[in-house]
Amino acid sequence: MESVAKVWTGKSSGDKSGKAVGSVRSGAHWRSAVDRLRAVNFMGEYSKDAGRREYLRSLIKRANKGTAASRPASKASRLLRFTPSTLYFLILEKDWWFCCFLASLFYAIPVTIFGLLSMTLELQNDTADVELALHDYVPSQALVAFRFSSANIIGMGYGTVVPTSNEGFFLAIISQLLGIMINVFVFAAVMAKFQSPRADIIFSDKICLFTRDGVRHLCLRVGNLRCHTLYSPSLRVFVLKEQGTSEGEDFVQSVELSVEEPGTVSGFYNITHRIDGSSPLYDLRAEDMRVPDNILAFQVIFTAVDPVYQAEVCAKCSYSTNQLEFGKRFGDMMKYDARGKRFLIDFTCFEDFVDAPEYWEEEEAIFIKKDLPMENGEAPPEIEGDKPGLLLGFGRESFGDPLLDGDLPRGGLRPQCCFALSVAMTLLEAGDDYEEYRSDLADKPTWHAKVDEKLETPALRLPRTSEWLDGTDRIIETLVEKNAKVAELARCEPGEGLDPSNAHWEVHAHVFALCLVHAPKAVKMRAFFWGKFGCDEAWPAHKCEAHLQSEAMKVLRRWESALKERQYLCGSRPGLLDCRAAPKLFLAFSLADSGLGNLGKPFKELAPRAFHYLNRFSKRPSWKRAYGPGRGVRVGPDIITVRTLANKFVTLAPTTVDSVILPALEKARNRKVERKPRERAERRNSAALCL
Repeated sequence: MESVAKVWTGKSSGDKSGKAVGSVRSGAHWRSAVDRLRAVNFMGEYSKDAGRREYLRSLIKRANKGTAASRPASKASRLLRFTPSTLYFLILEKDWWFCCFLASLFYAIPVTIFGLLSMTLELQNDTADVELALHDYVPSQALVAFRFSSANIIGMGYGTVVPTSNEGFFLAIISQLLGIMINVFVFAAVMAKFQSPRADIIFSDKICLFTRDGVRHLCLRVGNLRCHTLYSPSLRVFVLKEQGTSEGEDFVQSVELSVEEPGTVSGFYNITHRIDGSSPLYDLRAEDMRVPDNILAFQVIFTAVDPVYQAEVCAKCSYSTNQLEFGKRFGDMMKYDARGKRFLIDFTCFEDFVDAPEYWEEEEAIFIKKDLPMENGEAPPEIEGDKPGLLLGFGRESFGDPLLDGDLPRGGLRPQCCFALSVAMTLLEAGDDYEEYRSDLADKPTWHAKVDEKLETPALRLPRTSEWLDGTDRIIETLVEKNAKVAELARCEPGEGLDPSNAHWEVHAHVFALCLVHAPKAVKMRAFFWGKFGCDEAWPAHKCEAHLQSEAMKVLRRWESALKERQYLCGSRPGLLDCRAAPKLFLAFSLADSGLGNLGKPFKELAPRAFHYLNRFSKRPSWKRAYGPGRGVRVGPDIITVRTLANKFVTLAPTTVDSVILPALEKARNRKVERKPRERAERRNSAALCL
């Protein structure tokens, strides 16, 4: 979510005298509104630029039209039942011209009726002699009658015309009582109109969709023409979808989109929705969003407390799918004044756009969830072709397991094994490519055993050969020896004073061990790591965890020290050591930040340089080709890695399912899923039996 843009007018945001724009209601007030808008116009050019003047007036008109929350869907519905409360809402809802017209009507009708009735009465005009002496004019009976009715109803007294009969006196009393009621009503209506807060809120004509840090975002802009501070704003964005039931019922479903809310709003604010795995829009491509069957419309509702009115102001706006702008984001509205000493808001830039990458169109269109492979790949041929053949281990975002995935369907396969990915990155950074062979790590194909007897990944076969190489170290050594491009990459050595050995930079094993802190002591993998990192089996869990965190920090400090003066371990571009170490560092990040392995603090706080190192690497073509788009530290913990390894941890440490594994999956997915308690208990019992 973008930061709140405030108006800087030489005063603090709490100083009411710093407001730049006043409330504008109708065309009669545009001139004063335009004068006030000069305070936020860029470079003082408003008075010279007719185009900007017309644009600012159009913004004022937009604020006057469709933003009042009390505006009904169908005004004809009032005809079904007209009550005094209907009149009250009409006064508050309409502009000032309607209020003045209604007040005039309330006076004109009774004055006319009582004036006609008074024409038959005997009335005494106290100013008749004066009028005759000064103007040589004697008012007619009709004029005297209307003077009589006007004075009694509007002035609530006789005025200069008095009755001289009982009938006239009775009619005067009735008209004065009616005048009291009309005056009270008009006074109350005017006071209610003054005290009724109606926000000068405008919304952008378009909704932008663009990529920010590798994740798509939906953004629209809201503006406050008064430019004073509104407190405790509530921003709600909904997408309207047409739904159908098995019984044949059709209805429109309103699904809320998550947005962050600021503490205050001044001037303008960009309302942004992150389209991640928890978003209802996640599975929709650009062309899908324009199909009415997927999205009917968007609706945004804005409410905030106005400190001037001491009441809540409301506004709303709706968008059709034709108002979506792909690959655009809003331009900046903050400008320097003519002297360059202070910031001002230029409302003529309210609808300005700048080009921005639309990730879904450019990359995800060729690699989206719907198009991911669901099953293992075909068996490799007997002899490799012109490119190296690489066997990679694949995982899934969801396996359709009721315990760990709830109601999520089975997802497609994506590369997961960090060892195989390090080989893939080596080939790609060297400028070579490979033939990919797919093996689901949770359900390996029968041909996998022919490639590697241990059913491990990676495995590699050189071009035009039939022999498979196993083991990451052996594969890399062979590529350096027999592949000229990889040999060139290997010559890009780490900086002076840096250990070139791969093991010196590996922190993933420490974090993996942290995932096993609460596993039973009988688990062989736990005993292996405890011996590797010097943990005593007699230590309690918290002491083992603290020791492993300390050991992991030693490795992370090496990363921080190495990256202090360079972008990569091998300098300005990745070398062989980077290709081998980065996928394992990304594995450590995913385990730690999801919560499967507890490092004590977020990875970015513990190792900020290593975090930005991974972020730089994830933007390179080699990373996107190996991992696929949408995977990197900016997106968050890698759900493919977390979910695939969760299969292992649920059997190794079944008691941590509710306390560690499920929260880690929710964090990586950025969403919660519905689970069935019975199936959870059955899975937990079966996992315990496996041990």
